[in-house]
Amino acid sequence: MTIEPEGEFLVLRIKHFHPRLIGWEEKEQSREFVLVQLSQQDALFLQRNVVNPPWMSYRLESNQTLVSYFELKNEVVADSDKFIYTRL
Repeated sequence: MTIEPEGEFLVLRIKHFHPRLIGWEEKEQSREFVLVQLSQQDALFLQRNVVNPPWMSYRLESNQTLVSYFELKNEVVADSDKFIYTRL
């Protein structure tokens, strides 16, 4: 995963891998999300070039906890689908 400037945008790119580092996407491909909203606690990215695109959300729940998840419009995100990062 990378976040980098591209023109006037910030772009988050994700490359998925199976075990043994076998990529989901083609060699030169990745999933691309553009930053569309930013606050002190939230960063919201929208996937590029997809019909009914998912959102990638990052939320700072506390000084110790960051939560991220993918969300489709009008769908509830299950707790089991959230990535929870805790500062050690």
